[in-house]
Amino acid sequence: MKTVEDPRLANLDEFRGQSVARLGQLVLQAAFREGLLEGARFSSGGQTLTWRRGEHAVTVPGRITASGDRLWIDRRQWNPDLEGLLSEVRAVADLDDGDAWRAFCAEIREGVATQQAAYSLARLRKEPKSYLDFEAWTPEGHNLHPGAKTRQGFSEQDQLNYGPEFSEAIELPWLAVSRELLDISGEIPEEFSLDDKTWKVPVHPWQLKNVIPRLYHKEWESGALRLHQEAPLVCRLCTSLRTVVPEDSRFPVLKTSVGSLMTSTERSMSRYTVLQGPLYSEYFDRIEEQAPELFENVVALRERGGFCFAQDGDSPRSRNLSLLFRQRPPQQDSGVAVPCSALPQPCWNGSGTYLRHFFGRSGDPLASFTRYLEILIPFHIRLYLRFGLALEAHLQNCVVVWEESGPVGLWVRDWGGLRADRERLRELAPDLEARLDARSVTARTAEAAEKKLIACLYCNHITEIVSGLENEFSLPSPDLWERVARVSRESFQGHPRTTLAGRIFDQDWPVKCLLKMRLGMGQGDVYRLRANPLRA
Repeated sequence: MKTVEDPRLANLDEFRGQSVARLGQLVLQAAFREGLLEGARFSSGGQTLTWRRGEHAVTVPGRITASGDRLWIDRRQWNPDLEGLLSEVRAVADLDDGDAWRAFCAEIREGVATQQAAYSLARLRKEPKSYLDFEAWTPEGHNLHPGAKTRQGFSEQDQLNYGPEFSEAIELPWLAVSRELLDISGEIPEEFSLDDKTWKVPVHPWQLKNVIPRLYHKEWESGALRLHQEAPLVCRLCTSLRTVVPEDSRFPVLKTSVGSLMTSTERSMSRYTVLQGPLYSEYFDRIEEQAPELFENVVALRERGGFCFAQDGDSPRSRNLSLLFRQRPPQQDSGVAVPCSALPQPCWNGSGTYLRHFFGRSGDPLASFTRYLEILIPFHIRLYLRFGLALEAHLQNCVVVWEESGPVGLWVRDWGGLRADRERLRELAPDLEARLDARSVTARTAEAAEKKLIACLYCNHITEIVSGLENEFSLPSPDLWERVARVSRESFQGHPRTTLAGRIFDQDWPVKCLLKMRLGMGQGDVYRLRANPLRA
C-alpha cells in the first residue's frame, strides 16, 4: 500500500507486526482445525502451544478454545516473522512446496499489506452506529479463512476504492445491454428498463474495467453491450464488497458479479443463483403464510429477481454479467441490526471485540447468549424439519437486531449457498421444484442439506460465538455448549425422530476445510469431522 499516495496510510509500518500476527493466526488456525497438523507432535504448557515435526516447530502464546475447534493466540506477545512462520507451518504440516502453496503464500503477503492499511484506516473511521455502518466495519475480514484479505487482481488503489474497510460508498456505472443477451428471473423493477429492446444494468466498476471488455468483446464491439451515459448509482458497501445498498431507496439491494478470487472462491455469480433466488423467495412467501410463528422474530430477505447472461452452462461468460436483486432490509424503530460477521471484529475504540460490546451491554452475557440461541437455532432447525430448507447460516448471512437488553430479532439472507432436501421440496412445493434447474447445487439429498446446516450453523457460527465468549468473559466452554444443547433439543419438539437430531447430538460434526480447498487438496467442497461438543 505504500505506493499509493494517501495521507491516511502514512504510518503503515506501525501495524506490520499486528498484521502478520493476525494473518499468521488464521493460517495456523486453519491448519489446526482442518487436521493438517495431526501428524506433528503437540505439546501444551500453560499458555503456550507447540507443534513439532523433526527439526521444525511452531510455538505460539495461546490456547485451544471452543472445545478444541479454535485457536486463541495472544497477538500482543507474538511477533512472528512472516516468511519464517509460513515455512515452519508448511514443514510441520508436511505440505508440498508446490505451485499451490507458493501462490497461497503470495496471497498472504499481499494480505498482510492490505491488513496494515485496514488497521491504519480503522483508527480514522467514525464509530459504527447504524446497520450499514456495521456492514462495512470489517477491519479484520473473514474470521476463519487465512485469505481473509485476498482480492486477486485488485491493485492497491482498487482496494482503497472498493474495499468496505476503506471506502464509505461506491458508484456503479450503467451498461445498456440488449435484452437478447440476458436471461431474467423474477421481477425486474422498471428502473432497470431503458426501452423495449434494452436493459439498464449497473455493474461493479472493477468488473467493468477488468472483466467485461475481455469476456464480452464481441458484444461490446457490436454495440449490443455498451456504456450507458447516466449518472452512476451511488451505493453503500456491505461486508461482501460485491453486495451494495443503493442510496436511492427505489432500488433493491444489489448482489453484483466480481470475477476476483476472494478467500477461496471467485465472486462471479452462477446463473443458477440468479434463476433460483426468486423461486426460493416464492417458497418463503408460502412458508410464512403456512407457519407465521416461524417468523415472529425473523425476517427472510427475499431475492426477487435478476439478470444473467443468456448462455447455458457454467462458463466464465455465463457468470460475469450476473446481477441479483435482494429485498432492502426493514427500517428499525429501535435497536441496531448488526451482521454477525461484525461481532468478532475489533471495537472502534479498541476495547475488545464487538462480541464483547453487544453480549456484555445488558450486564449478563450468558443471558444474552441464551436469547441469541433461542432466536437463531429454532428458526433454522424448524425451517428444515418442516419445509426442507437448510440455510447457509454462517456469520455473514445472519443479521441480529440488538436492544440494550440483548438480541431481539434476526434477518437471514443469501439463498445461493442453501441446500434443499429435494424429495421434501418435491412433496411440499412440486411446482417450484419442477422449475429448479436440475444442475443447481442447491437441491440435493437430505444428507447434503443436513451437512450444510450443521457445518454453517454449528461449526462456523455458534462455535465462533462460543470461542468469543470464552475469551472475552472467561465463561466456561462446557456451560456454553450446555445452553446450545438445551435450545437445540427444544427446537426438535414435535420432531423426536429425525436424522438431523442424530447428526447434531450423536455424531461428529463436518468442518469445511477452506485452506485445503485453496491448496487444491480434494475436489469441490472438502470436509473433515470434528469432535461433537454436544455429545452426551
